[in-house]
Amino acid sequence: MITETKLQERALLRVGGSTARRSRSRYPATNIEFSLNCKVVLRESDSEAQAVKMQQFAANGTSAEACGDRPFWTATPEHIAMLMRGYLAVRFRTFICELLPPYAEGTLIRLEEVKPLVERD
Repeated sequence: MITETKLQERALLRVGGSTARRSRSRYPATNIEFSLNCKVVLRESDSEAQAVKMQQFAANGTSAEACGDRPFWTATPEHIAMLMRGYLAVRFRTFICELLPPYAEGTLIRLEEVKPLVERD
């Protein structure tokens, strides 16, 4: 499984490559909107989030390997905010959070807690 550090390294390469291509075009690189699509399970503890993720995989008849190297964040709102700040540092501004069915109400409730934590620092 790919680590978050490797994902951020790939993101930096993506930003660098897009910026280099944009420098040769008529549109400035600063106009590029970088987005990250990630699956999210939020809970009060990392272990609780991991348990919910496994329940969702079982309900969908799938596994973590089926996600490939796409980000799948199972953690507390504070940890997710820290991960997002790392991507903000390399010019990602949009986060598209996917939820696996059956939709976990706990994740939906805690998702509102993440944005103020990201903006706090």
